[in-house]
Formats: sequence, structure tokens, C-alpha cells
Amino acid sequence: MDSNNENKIHLLMGNASTRLALDIAKYWGCVTSDKYRENKIVTSSSIAAKDSVMVEMEVKTFVDGEVSVLVKENIRGQDVFIIQSFYTSYKKRMDENGQAVYEANKTVNDHLMELMLIVDACKRASAGSITAVIPYFGYARQDRKIKRAPISARLVADMLTVAGVSRVLTMDLHAGQLQGFFNVPVDNLYGAVVAAKYIADKLTPAQRQNLMVVSPDVGGAERARKFIETLERYFPENQEFVETMVDGVTSKKRILRQTVGLAIIDKERKVANESKPMHVIGDVKDKTVIIVDDLVDTAGTLCKGAGALYKEGAKEIYAFCTHPVMSDKLDADSGLKTVVEKLEASMITTLFVSDTIPLRPDQQECSKIEVISQDHMFATAIDCIFRKQSISKVFDEARSSSLTMHR
Repeated sequence: MDSNNENKIHLLMGNASTRLALDIAKYWGCVTSDKYRENKIVTSSSIAAKDSVMVEMEVKTFVDGEVSVLVKENIRGQDVFIIQSFYTSYKKRMDENGQAVYEANKTVNDHLMELMLIVDACKRASAGSITAVIPYFGYARQDRKIKRAPISARLVADMLTVAGVSRVLTMDLHAGQLQGFFNVPVDNLYGAVVAAKYIADKLTPAQRQNLMVVSPDVGGAERARKFIETLERYFPENQEFVETMVDGVTSKKRILRQTVGLAIIDKERKVANESKPMHVIGDVKDKTVIIVDDLVDTAGTLCKGAGALYKEGAKEIYAFCTHPVMSDKLDADSGLKTVVEKLEASMITTLFVSDTIPLRPDQQECSKIEVISQDHMFATAIDCIFRKQSISKVFDEARSSSLTMHR
């Protein structure tokens, strides 16, 4: 490796987001390994980059569960970017009946602790700045005080700050106000920028002209409105350009015709991960609908919401959820347990998700789940932070490897 690493982006990846981290690294370099071209498998040794360094690091777990981190290269004075989501990963085993069963392998807390130790290791190695790139920010839903419960999202923010993080880059926080929990700058990317372009390309002109975006609850209405604004930018039939003259200079102004409607599912949630859709606010009869949310957990709310829309006459039902948390939980009404089972039995045609959390094998094989990569958006944001430029341009470009390659 080149010993002169001045003015380069130093990337470090934990065990939680390996694939996404390597896809992000390709933004500055090129894949040199024939193994990747054949099998779409990439390792840090196959990245040849001019403007970035994939820092070699060792992360291992002792028998008693303790995590050990060792940064194997000099990062003194460098700007480092640590890519790590915190979620629960699973491992597959076969039960006595020969059926595949998935058990928790690494928990949210394991990945969070691993990130903390990597941050501390970089701080003690005299890194110039430490940006925690957290595609999915776990604990974000625990953002308020309920009776004598902790505000866990605030506690995690304090832990990251104390550990030595100087900046946080994340995507689609459960609530934008969470940025105020940090005493360091936070950049919250909008996953729908890429997703809207990808989904718009999938829809036919007839579907686009008869489209409704649905918020699964009242609190998500603002997110759904933003999705509509982003989506309509990619409908060429909705755009027209008008020439205007100011101080003798002629320019063209783009005018968007708003044709996409908004509907809301009114529901009651008494227990975490469980809700009962009440009724649909808005006319969805004979419409193509897209349910938009920041994450899908047990998929119970999503599938029941799709059922409510179907009863109201929706013609086709799609969904986009940025973070595929996808936890298995037995549904008392249907008797189904896994997310895949619930989706297969639902009225949803396709569930689009981002790669902020990797899917387990049974979810990858599900014909109703399609992954949209956010690699380019994160890479562009990292590049802008490193070069001390505004990251607003990441919202102007809807680029992703998903737009050119099926993942």
C-alpha cells in the first residue's frame, strides 16, 4: 500500500455493513478482482483507489463475548469514516424436521459496542476526525420519555459523542428531531431520492397517472409528502418548461404538474410492533398505491395496511421502506411468523427496501422483496464531507448501482 496517505479518505468497516462498505469504496476506485466480476463478491484487497484508503483492521470476538479491535495501519491526523449499522443479524440452522430456522447471531448491542470500540481505537490512534457512517441507526424509535422509561436514542447519541465521534452520517432517522440529541454535526440522508427514481422507472405511464402514495400512519404523512415531491420529478409527462426573462436574460423554468395523491391509514397501536389499521383516509379505489415508511420490522402493520387498502379497492399495492429490519414475530390473527411468510400471503406486489441492513438468505430469495442500493448516495456524502463541500448535491443525483445492475 502507498505509504503516502495524505489527503485521502480513510474508510473502516465493521462486521455489520461489510457489503455496503465495499460497494461504497468502489466509488473512488475500481474493482480489480476477477472473482468479483464472476460472482459479484468483493474484498478490501480487490479495491484499487486513488482518493481513498480501505484501512486494514482486525475485529474479533473472544469466547466470553468480549470484542477486540485493532487498527493495523497508521491513521494519525487522517479523516476516518467508520461504516457500521447496528441491527440484529441471524444465522441459519436446520431443526429436527429439516426446516430452516434463523437465530440471532449478532444483536443490535453487539454491533453498537463494536462501533464504539472502533471509534475509541481511532481516537487513541490520533485520527484527525472520526465520522460514524451509520446507514441504519438502531434505537431511533426510543426517542421520548414514556413513564419511567429511558430515552434510549439520546443515550446512544451521548455514547457515540463521548467515544470520540466528531460527525454522524446516517439515513432516514425515525424522526428528524433526533439530530438534536447530538452535540456534533449530523447529516441525515433521504433514501427516497434514489428509491423514487428506481420506482419511477418501474412504473408504466398508466400507473404513474393513477398513483397514490400512502402513509401507514398519521405521523408519517410528512414523509409521504416528501416522497411524492421527489417521485414526481421523475415523471416526464408531468413536466413542462416555461421561458422567463429577467433583466434581459432568458431562462427556462420547470413546472411540475401534481398528479400523485396522498392517503393515510389511521391505526391504533397499543403494544410495540403491533397495530390495528382502522380505516383509510383518502380515495384509493382503482389506484396503484405505494406505501412509504422509514422501516419494516415484523411486517404485520405493513401487510394489514395493504389488506385495508385492498378492501378499499386499490388496484396494485407496492411499498418502500428504507430499512429492512425484518424481525420474525408470530401474528396471532394469521398464524404466520416470518416476514417472508407474511409478505407472500399479503396483497403487496413488491416491497422495495434499501441495503442499509443486509437481508438474510430467505429474504433474499423472496420474489416480493427488491433491494435498492444506497451506495452512491453514501459515497457522495462522504466525499463532500471530506472535501468540506455542501452535501446538498447528493439530493440532486439519483444514482445507484441498483439503477444499472440487478442486485
